[in-house]
Amino acid sequence: MPDDNAHTEQPYDFRLSDYARDIETLEHPQDHLAEKVATTRYERSADGAIYLYRHEDILKLNRHPAILGNGGRGSMVPGMPLVPLEIDGDDHVKWRKILDPLFAPKQVARLESTIRELTAELVDCFAHDTSVEMYSQFCVPLPCIAFLRLFGAPVDDLGFFLEYKNDMLRPECDTPEENVEKMQGAALRIAAYFIDILQKRREEKPGDDVLWALLQAEFDGEPLTDAQLLSIIMLMMFAGLDTVTASLSLMIHWLAQHPDERQRVIAEPTLMRGLVEELLRYESPVQTGTRYAAEGVDLGDGLVIEKGEAILASWGTANLDPNAHPNPLTVDIDRPRHQHIAFASGTHRCLGSNLARLELRVALEELHKRMPNYSLQPGEAIQWVNMPVRTIEYLPLVIGG
Repeated sequence: MPDDNAHTEQPYDFRLSDYARDIETLEHPQDHLAEKVATTRYERSADGAIYLYRHEDILKLNRHPAILGNGGRGSMVPGMPLVPLEIDGDDHVKWRKILDPLFAPKQVARLESTIRELTAELVDCFAHDTSVEMYSQFCVPLPCIAFLRLFGAPVDDLGFFLEYKNDMLRPECDTPEENVEKMQGAALRIAAYFIDILQKRREEKPGDDVLWALLQAEFDGEPLTDAQLLSIIMLMMFAGLDTVTASLSLMIHWLAQHPDERQRVIAEPTLMRGLVEELLRYESPVQTGTRYAAEGVDLGDGLVIEKGEAILASWGTANLDPNAHPNPLTVDIDRPRHQHIAFASGTHRCLGSNLARLELRVALEELHKRMPNYSLQPGEAIQWVNMPVRTIEYLPLVIGG
């Protein structure tokens, strides 16, 4: 069996399936995705990967012990494997035992009042205007400010943070080599910034925040090193910023187009949890996840994953699989069971899923307390991006009406 934790200097595997390219800028890719999952169980491509589309197969895959999240295929931040996403085997289990309790529902619930305050401050800046561009004024800053608070960084540093966060998460250069260079440069700046934050936090009095808990944590009986702490912080940036931004943009866009449902959740706030879960399923902000087979895996009915094979699991199609989600193209706030895999599943399920759910629910609750009536700006072209994260990068709204 290959070394689960070997990390090479080869570029990170950013493969996308042909269907992913087909939906890259579609406003409503759900019809395309639903047709794909209804007609195609899997596909193999010339680039050496297998693409899985169905809910049951992906659940089996994610639970199988031979399936790796990285398998030594390089890191999103070159030279810095992200803990625990890009760690496999026994070390992954050890890391999850350390980190999972820090992001358990009871732990993240303590952040609710802070997120409400942050949301209120942002919304109050534009709620009495006649229009607002929600992506830049709300969807981007809210999770970033929450992240800075979570890791003890000054909110006044938001501008610096946004600049280098964007360079690291979305370098958008002409060549892969230029992208890697830009990402590395941004990662170094952010690493230096958080090294300073870590040093200051060590000198402060004990607290009950996530950063303090990480500073007290041990791995194999030793305190976490700065490199390990930075790796965790970088993962939370990659996994928890653009994804929450994307989810907010998609949910607000949907609510702008469905005023009756919007008024229903405003009148019955207990429905907001169900709305968040249903829109996570329907929109699937993260469309795919990459896995690797350390050994051959038989998923049944003739589908065998070969040893060493790369697998692209399509969360987007699985969340529209009618065998798991009846009437998948209908957004049903009252759907009785939410079995979506918008946060993946199994060994490498999203570490911050409970925090993301809290941020989304609280943000939407507070937004609608202060700004219950809004609609899409007529005549404005909304900017869609579907890969690798499905999001709306320009979301102009008319307030009131």
